[in-house]
Amino acid sequence: MSIRVRRNAFLLTVPAVVYMLLIVAYPFVLLVAYSLTNRRVGAPSEFIGLGNFAEVLSSSMIWSVFGNTIRYATMSCVVSLLIGLVAALLLSRLKGTGNTLQSIIVLPWAIPASVTALVWLWMFYDLGGVINWLFERLQLIDKPVSWLGLSSRARLAVLVPNIWKLSPFFAICLLSSLREVDNAALRAATLDGAGPIRRFFHISLPAMRRTIVVSFALAFLWSATEFPLIYILTRGGPADATHLLGTYSYELAMRGGFEIGLGAAYALFLVPIALGMALLVWKVGQWHRG
Repeated sequence: MSIRVRRNAFLLTVPAVVYMLLIVAYPFVLLVAYSLTNRRVGAPSEFIGLGNFAEVLSSSMIWSVFGNTIRYATMSCVVSLLIGLVAALLLSRLKGTGNTLQSIIVLPWAIPASVTALVWLWMFYDLGGVINWLFERLQLIDKPVSWLGLSSRARLAVLVPNIWKLSPFFAICLLSSLREVDNAALRAATLDGAGPIRRFFHISLPAMRRTIVVSFALAFLWSATEFPLIYILTRGGPADATHLLGTYSYELAMRGGFEIGLGAAYALFLVPIALGMALLVWKVGQWHRG
């Protein structure tokens, strides 16, 4: 019996290792190798060591796109978490229609990001866009607004589709966590005179802590590495105001000057963000063991 278990474990491990090597390790090693060269399209490349990173750090653009990335991911995840928490609390009180609503709510998260971006691009159109049409009917604006044409508006506009997409993810994760809260503790707190707000903050919310942190870390990483939503909506504009690390590295490597080495160096600045989220999840595991 033990031999069969070991064989099955081995058969499951081998595909996982092959997947990690081909899908994760090889592209990452290739990215690091490119970042150490002056590789360009149509030209021979030479090893230049950390030259690309020195150029990146000496440019003001790295701090702009890095700040945009952190700001975009943080604002998207905080707002989505709050919306998802409210949705989860409402869904937890529904009985008969709860499953149907869950299926409907999860649709924005299930739709491909490119499709989401195209729909929101149409909604943000100056003339004929749904948002301007609705705001004019509600008399919130007097004339059509260019949502993607000005830097300040564009930074806010690109947040909306991502929040719309992430909120269902948080709602489903938090709903499953809410359903695992100890009902006996809730009943005991009710008998002791605790109201719904106190029960939530003293019993439900602490029980959901690990789910909140892990789901936030995942959503933050997805947002920091977002590409289709930003690129289809604004292509990083206007005036590079909405560029993230991923979109700007693509612009350098594939569209601007075909600076593949420099673009790879910019892309590697996503690694500290990924390591930070991994450390956060690891800390959650330590709390669980404690």
